[in-house]
Amino acid sequence: MTNFKTLILLIAGLVLVGCGDPRAAEKEAMKESLADTMRDSLSDEEKATAAGCIVDTLSANVDDDGWKALNFAYKKQRDEARAWVEEESIDPVALGEQIEKAAVKAEEVCESNYSIL
Repeated sequence: MTNFKTLILLIAGLVLVGCGDPRAAEKEAMKESLADTMRDSLSDEEKATAAGCIVDTLSANVDDDGWKALNFAYKKQRDEARAWVEEESIDPVALGEQIEKAAVKAEEVCESNYSIL
């Protein structure tokens, strides 16, 4: 019976580890980068909250290609992004529309008083 319990716990642990957010590391880096661009009048906590909201909302509203494009953008890797779009035969117009919709959603969801300008 203890072997069965151990097996169940092991499987549950593997499922929980496997269900982690595959974008987590990229999201954290993007949040830090975005918070660094926000105006100085915001506290560090306000910047972290706003950046977290924006990045999480963007992530939830784009597919994997959209997420990859956002990462290219925040890292300022324009040449790499162009090569990737061409290599993968991605429709840049559709990709741009997807990202624009996600940005509008982030603006709606996140508090508007956290201007990054």
